[in-house]
Amino acid sequence: MKKIYFLGLLGVLLIFSTCKTNDFDTNAEYREIAVIYGLLDIGTTKQYIKVSKGFQNTNTNAVELAADDPEITQFQDSLEVTLHEYNGAGTWIQSQPMTKEFLALKDQGTFNQENNYWYTIDTSLMTLKGGYEYEVQAKNIVTGNIHSGSAKMIDDFCIVRPTASFNCDDFDLPAITFYTVKGYRKIAVEFETALNAEVYKVYVDFNYAEFTDNDTSTTVRKTYRFPIQSSIMRPYDSKGVVELQLNSEAFFTSFMNQLDTALQVESMKRYPENLTFTIVASGPEMAEYISAENAYSAITQTKPFYTNITDQDGNEGAGLMTSRYFKSKRCVVSTRTLEDIRAHFPGIRF
Repeated sequence: MKKIYFLGLLGVLLIFSTCKTNDFDTNAEYREIAVIYGLLDIGTTKQYIKVSKGFQNTNTNAVELAADDPEITQFQDSLEVTLHEYNGAGTWIQSQPMTKEFLALKDQGTFNQENNYWYTIDTSLMTLKGGYEYEVQAKNIVTGNIHSGSAKMIDDFCIVRPTASFNCDDFDLPAITFYTVKGYRKIAVEFETALNAEVYKVYVDFNYAEFTDNDTSTTVRKTYRFPIQSSIMRPYDSKGVVELQLNSEAFFTSFMNQLDTALQVESMKRYPENLTFTIVASGPEMAEYISAENAYSAITQTKPFYTNITDQDGNEGAGLMTSRYFKSKRCVVSTRTLEDIRAHFPGIRF
């Protein structure tokens, strides 16, 4: 049986596709296979795409291929990678070449160290727009094969609560109270869903500072991240509202448990700076990816093969192209909460 080896998969996709989930035909005739991973982010100044070679080989084992395969080098040296932009109506707008950049060396071991590249483009050359579709094309100028994957960018959306303002673009919010002498309060978190997004992750970052001996020059700023909910699925082609709650008791207990009190000196003090609520929206391709990953069969002990990468003839490659959008709102801890925490939890040293 022919074996398929996919090299250089991009780890960022572990964070979180219209994608095909047909079984991959391991007995197909030899053909050039590309592995493309891209997570287009409208909020960053640079986009990154990973393109690697996958191939069939009946005469060599995977370890030997991973260690030294001339086809890997030839493939990387023969690639031209381009990002194409289309508006909401599907009309081509522009195309820009992507720049080949060397990644940091992998951990020492068997695998090939010399062909670890990705392809980048600055937003000064192409600014991603909500509702627009972006296609990555990797052309092998030696064989003429073209491998591609595309994703539509997520539209802007609104975090409704926690807030005392109806301005969705207001990043800085008033103080919130999550603990009083009467106990913990639940904090409402609400957001509108976005067009072209199908899966959401919600978390809050508690940003605080530590210093000793009343000397602010010793200040060390830290962030504690608390998950509110992951993998919220909503239709990508319509808007709606998601209502959640931050469990203040679970949040505060978890925060206190992660403090390393054994390393605290007597003069240490902490000061809360802000709480930042973040919604991460990802495209329908990622939802498809998650569904495929969760579709494990206990009977056959297999998962459906998944990709939205194809070549010029419509043959499946491997990998994923999708998009994401970060939306955040920030608030401060209320004076009332600070006073009550100091009174009831002196060990936290606020």
